[in-house]
Amino acid sequence: MEWKSSRRSIVLVVLMLSSLFATGIPVASADAVDDEQRFVDLINAERRAAGSGPLVVVPELVEPARAQAQRMIDADRIFHTSDLGSIIDGWKALGENVGRGGNIDSLHQKFMDSPDHRENLLNPAWDGVGVGVIWSGNVPYVVEIFIDPVEDLRVQFTPPFSDDDGSIHERDIVALYELGITRGCDTTRYCPDRSVTRGEMATMLVRAFGLGGSTGDVFVDDDSSIHESAIQTLAANGVTNGCAPERFCPDRGVTRAEMASFLTRILELPPAPSGTFTDTSSSVHASAIDALAQAGITRGCSDDAFCPQSQVTRAQLASFLIRALDR
Repeated sequence: MEWKSSRRSIVLVVLMLSSLFATGIPVASADAVDDEQRFVDLINAERRAAGSGPLVVVPELVEPARAQAQRMIDADRIFHTSDLGSIIDGWKALGENVGRGGNIDSLHQKFMDSPDHRENLLNPAWDGVGVGVIWSGNVPYVVEIFIDPVEDLRVQFTPPFSDDDGSIHERDIVALYELGITRGCDTTRYCPDRSVTRGEMATMLVRAFGLGGSTGDVFVDDDSSIHESAIQTLAANGVTNGCAPERFCPDRGVTRAEMASFLTRILELPPAPSGTFTDTSSSVHASAIDALAQAGITRGCSDDAFCPQSQVTRAQLASFLIRALDR
């Protein structure tokens, strides 16, 4: 453990996890945002079990964490942010865990197995966290920055989520929460800009439209998914045939065109005149897209385009669902 004093005579705590998993388990590179969210989920689960309050993700901490992870990759070694206290404002105390190797869950467990790092993870003084994950080949580098802020983090945001303020979809996100359709991506965040996975979409659709029933184990690739029950319910209601024979692809993102077909089937929308958008004529989902537009559920991605191959963000999904429910 290393202790340093800031120029304001406030303690800055930094901890370092030395190189782990020298022969790390090969892990396919994953989207950094999902990996960072996984760390936050694991940290808050540990804190709940220990009786500590959950941490709010502070966007201002995420970029410094990612920058330090990249510096460690460039240097091929583990070390702390040298000027952490000077690049972050509004703190009474800061903490930092750094590590590399293994995979996301095993690296988190190594932090928990180390008394000093565990103290950082569970410290009840921390209110916020920023996690940065960058992969170098098959090796993840992670930096966790913890903060005890001068001001209460939670009062800076409009409930229930801390990361949707200013979003054009905020009203629909809040409505989705109040209807019990979403709980967010962690305790205080919705992750509005993150792509929706097919598994997440299944759960939200089932909750939103009160679908029931099950066809049993239709797909071979959803057994380990927390969304398996919802996926089976979608299949039972004829909403999905999967992404391929016997496969649902629960972790794959949902395109705007696919979303149109899911909603059109659930709502049993009637056919509509074709040619609503200039970029959908070659899509197998064109008729569903036209029906969705006719029903007022989509306005497209611009004046005359739908962007059928673009992935649906969690914020966009909120607006799709609220419009569908209000029709």
